[in-house]
Amino acid sequence: MGETEAFILSFYGRLLQRFLADRALIPAEHLVEVRFEDLEEQPLDEIRRVYDRLALPGFAQAEPRFRSCLDSVAGCEKNEYDVDVVAKVNEHWDFAFDEWGYQRVEPSSLDQPEDSAF
Repeated sequence: MGETEAFILSFYGRLLQRFLADRALIPAEHLVEVRFEDLEEQPLDEIRRVYDRLALPGFAQAEPRFRSCLDSVAGCEKNEYDVDVVAKVNEHWDFAFDEWGYQRVEPSSLDQPEDSAF
């Protein structure tokens, strides 16, 4: 594992654990959690929900820019990750999958290139 990869796996794990430990200290009106799937499926609705939940002004004025930004990334494809990366994420951030109810991707379920050793 490279130095950068090891740092990310370690730091982000510690960051998430600290957030979970301190989350109850954040007033409810100052915190909005967004599921990736919801943001991916209905991005504008999720942005509106965040504005509403945090009582932020200016959504109507910002909406055209949000739409323009979303239009510019329409059709982008997700990254694909290899077996090793998925296994390391599952190992280092397993608590986060449990906390937010995300299903782990099993490394064995990933398509591997024909020349792969797997």
